[in-house]
Amino acid sequence: MSQQTPESTQQTSRQELLLKLAELQRAIQKWHNALRRQTGDIAANPITGQGRVLSVLAETGDMPQRTMSSRLGITPQSLGEMLVKLERAGYITREATGAGAHTLSVSITDAGRKRVDRHGDIDCFDDFSDEEIQQFADFVDRAIEDLNRKGEELKAANDAAGNAK
Repeated sequence: MSQQTPESTQQTSRQELLLKLAELQRAIQKWHNALRRQTGDIAANPITGQGRVLSVLAETGDMPQRTMSSRLGITPQSLGEMLVKLERAGYITREATGAGAHTLSVSITDAGRKRVDRHGDIDCFDDFSDEEIQQFADFVDRAIEDLNRKGEELKAANDAAGNAK
């Protein structure tokens, strides 16, 4: 990505920003693939798949499976498949809780925590200061909130117009 110089007066359009974010997404995916090839560990990356599940649990301690599905933005079925694999590997436990034991609570085990700790230091964004990382994270949080809000508004308008899919 190019950096704006002080003499540059051209502003980035919203469409250009979306293209840059798509390019960032591709760069993250390439980095993730290289990391997975290097480590041979599908749970090495805390931003995708099993690694993401373990990272969330390491951060929160435990969580209802339904809440985790919503937080991660994946279907309960897909999450269930990941959790079965993580449970078989000894990285998580699931326990029925709640009225009638219809809720499954997911917890990370010591082995799961060790796996997160082993891969916890992400080797990227080294060219950014702590302040720049925080500013970028704040911008990304605002963008996520904005896109989620606008997505819900569009969904509601589509539903009202009978365009639900």
